[in-house]
Amino acid sequence: MAENHKNRELAALRELLNDYKEIGLPTAVWTEDFHTDGIIGHVGKHFVTIIPGINNGTVFGVFVESNDNDSSNDTVNKMHIPLRKIVAVSDGDTT
Repeated sequence: MAENHKNRELAALRELLNDYKEIGLPTAVWTEDFHTDGIIGHVGKHFVTIIPGINNGTVFGVFVESNDNDSSNDTVNKMHIPLRKIVAVSDGDTT
C-alpha cells in the first residue's frame, strides 16, 4: 500500500516537472540539502535534469544553493537530481 502511494506521488511529480519543461519556465527544485534554479531539460523515470536557459534575453546557468545558513552558491552546466530526493518544486529565480 505504501509503495503504491509513493508511485502515485512520483507520477504526479513527473507530470508537474514535464509541465514546467513544456512551458520552459525557470524552475526551482528543492531537496532537503539544496535547491537549484534552471530549466527542466529532461524528466526520466528516476531523475530530472536541470539545464541552463534564457530569461528575458539573459543567459543563466544552473544555480545551486545550500539550504544551510552557511550557504554556498555554485553555478553548473547541468544537474541530475533523483526524483525520490525532491521535496518541492516552484517557479525559479534567475535574477
